[in-house]
Amino acid sequence: MSAPGAGAPGPEDGARADAHPSTSGSRAEAVDVVIVGAGPVGVALALDLVRRGLRVVVCEQAMDVHPLPRAVSLDDEAQRWLADLGASVQTRPLRGMTLVDADHRELLRFDRPPEEATLGHPPAALVHQPDLERELRRRFEACAPGALRLGVTVLGVTPAPGDPRPARACTRVVTSAGDLAARWVVGCDGAGSLVRALAGIDDETRGTSQRWLVCDFRVEDGPGGDRDGASPRTNPSPPVGDRAVPEVVQVCDPARPATSVPVGRGRHRLEFRLRRGETGREVGSRLGALARPWFADRPLDVERAAVYEFRARVAGRFRAGRLLLAGDAAHEMPPFLGQGLCTGFRDAANLGWKLAAVVHGAADPRLLDSYDAERQPHAARVVDVADRIGRVVGDRSSTRAAIRNRAIAAGASLTRGRAGLAAQRMPPLPAGPLVSRPGRRGPQGRRAGGLVGHPAPAVLGSALSGPAFTLLRTGDWPPEGGLLAALRGVGVQSRRVAPATIAAAGAGDARALVVRPDGIVAAVLRDDHDLVRLGRGLRRAGLRG
Repeated sequence: MSAPGAGAPGPEDGARADAHPSTSGSRAEAVDVVIVGAGPVGVALALDLVRRGLRVVVCEQAMDVHPLPRAVSLDDEAQRWLADLGASVQTRPLRGMTLVDADHRELLRFDRPPEEATLGHPPAALVHQPDLERELRRRFEACAPGALRLGVTVLGVTPAPGDPRPARACTRVVTSAGDLAARWVVGCDGAGSLVRALAGIDDETRGTSQRWLVCDFRVEDGPGGDRDGASPRTNPSPPVGDRAVPEVVQVCDPARPATSVPVGRGRHRLEFRLRRGETGREVGSRLGALARPWFADRPLDVERAAVYEFRARVAGRFRAGRLLLAGDAAHEMPPFLGQGLCTGFRDAANLGWKLAAVVHGAADPRLLDSYDAERQPHAARVVDVADRIGRVVGDRSSTRAAIRNRAIAAGASLTRGRAGLAAQRMPPLPAGPLVSRPGRRGPQGRRAGGLVGHPAPAVLGSALSGPAFTLLRTGDWPPEGGLLAALRGVGVQSRRVAPATIAAAGAGDARALVVRPDGIVAAVLRDDHDLVRLGRGLRRAGLRG
C-alpha cells in the first residue's frame, strides 16, 4: 500500500506500498471484507461476518485442509463460539494436565473437570482439527456459495481509487484469479503472513524457541467404553492414575522432556524435545524406546513425525489502516497451554462484530482501534504464560529440575490452588471504552467486577439478545428515557431478569450488567455513575447514536 504522503487516501489506509502491481484496467469484484487464509480462524471469522450480513471472500492457496491435526484442544469459550456459529464438530472432554517427573510420578495436576461447565461446555475438550476445518468450510459455503476461493494466491494489496470518505474507501487485493475491491482485509495467513508484511507490522519474540519432535500414532479402538481412544492392549494412557476422562501429561524429565496427548479417534500424540544439534531423524530412530511408557512393546503405527519449532511471538499491533491480523498471523505460542487455536478464535470473535458495525454504519472506523487495544495485550499475556510453562516443563538442566521438583513438593497445596484457578480462566480483556471496570465500593463490588472482561456465564445465555449489546437489569433502573434512551441510541437492547440470575452469574447484588455482541461482559452497573461512564465509553469507541 502507499506510504503516508505518497498519495494515499488518508490515515485509514496507512500501510506501505506493495511491490506487486494490480492488474491494470481490470474490474475488481467489490466485497466488504477479504480474508487471506482459510484456516480455522479465517473461515470462522468469515462465517461470523456472513451471518452479520457482510459480503466476504476468503482466499486460500491450498485446495484442501491439511490432513493431519495440529491443534488438538478447545477451551469452553471456543466451543461456545463455534456452537453459536452453527458448527457441529465432535469433541471429547479433557480433564486437564498432569506434570510428572522422569519416573512418571505425579508432581502437579491442573484439573479442569468436565462437569464444571460455567460457559455451557466442558472447560477443555479434544478435537480433530481436520474435521473442525471441514465443518467450518461446509457451513461457510452453505451460507455464502462461491465465497471460498481455493487455489487462489494473494499477490498484493494496494489502495483503490474511489470514494475519498474513510468509511467507504476500498483496498484493491490483487490475486492470481483477479482483483477484489475490499473495504477491509484480514490476514489469517499464518506465521509467515503476507498481510502482516504488507502492513509493515513487526513482530516481537517474547521467549526462547524450542525444537520438538511431534509424533502422531494410530492406536487400536477398544471394544466399547475405552477411556482414551485406544484399546487396553495398546494402553497409551500415562501411568499416573486411572481416571475416566483423558488428560494431557507433561513429562518433566531433563534428559528428554515429553508430552502425551490422548487425542482420541484412534490417535495418540507424543512430543519429545530435541537436544541441541539433534535431528528429528536421530530421535525418530529411537521412537520405540521413547514411546515405551505409553505403548509398552507394541508395534508403533506412526501416522506422522515432524520437527516443530515452538516459539513465542506477538505482532506489535493487530491493525494498520485497513489491514488487520488474526490467528497465527498475529501471534504464535508454544502448545503447552493448549491456547494457540483458542486465542485465534478469540481474535475472530472480537473482530467480527466490530467489522460488521463499521460496515453497516453503526460505528466509526475507529471502533477497530479497540480490536488492537484489546486483543494485542491479551494475546501477549497468554503467549507469555504458555512460554513460561514451556520453560518449566522443558528444562533440560538436572540441577534446575531437581530444584523445581522440590519447590513443587514443598508448596503443592498452594501451587495447586493457584494453578487450578489459572487453568479455569483466561485473563480478562484490558479495561477500555468497551470494558468498563466497576468502582471499588466494598467486597461485593470487587467480586462482581471480576466478571468484567470475561465471557458471560451460561446462566445468562437465554436472556441475551444475540448479536447486540444487551443490558440485563433486575428492575426499573435505569428508568425509561434519559440514560436508558442514550444507551438504546448506540444499539444497547434492554432485558429484565430476576435478581437471582444476576447473582448466579457472579455479579452479586448489582442492579444491571451489560454483555457485548461477542459475549464479553462489558460492565457491572450499580448506579447512574457506572451507567454514564459506560455510555461515554461506547461513544468514545466509535459507536454511533
